[in-house]
Amino acid sequence: MNPNHAIDWLHPLQLSTTHLITVKATIGQIKLRVTMNQTMKNKNEIQIASKFWNFISEQKWNEAKQLLSKDFEAYWPQSKEKIVGADNFIAVNSNYPGTHKIEFYNQNSGYDSLDQATIVTTEVYIESKMPDEKEMKLFAISTFKIMDEKIVSLREYWADTYPAPEWRKQWVEIC
Repeated sequence: MNPNHAIDWLHPLQLSTTHLITVKATIGQIKLRVTMNQTMKNKNEIQIASKFWNFISEQKWNEAKQLLSKDFEAYWPQSKEKIVGADNFIAVNSNYPGTHKIEFYNQNSGYDSLDQATIVTTEVYIESKMPDEKEMKLFAISTFKIMDEKIVSLREYWADTYPAPEWRKQWVEIC
């Protein structure tokens, strides 16, 4: 094995009915990440992400802001934007020129022992209508870092929906 090549592996170990450890190793540098199931970490932190989406969907800006930490930062890698501070994040969202409907699809969570934070990843479906009547349908995949029952950071990826290409229809099912 070439020592210059990094190899990442994940190996779950069942320690008991409520413990799960995940080890991630890289050749040349060893990193340890511990993931615990929900019974081991404050369940309130795990519910914060879904509360956040409900408040955004209902345009309850003050309630959404209360879930954000003082040093909150959001990252939108696709547009290379970083939003620093809860006030700026709420201002960006509350000034969105269209209307939207958000449907919560999925949520996964774990605990990062190195950062001592709950990490929650959500998938939501959004239908948006702009003032010019243009409609958008998209998915948002969001990763929340939550500490002390506050969202510290949020990384979001936005993906437009589109019809399946004709060339691959023989191998896929449309759902």
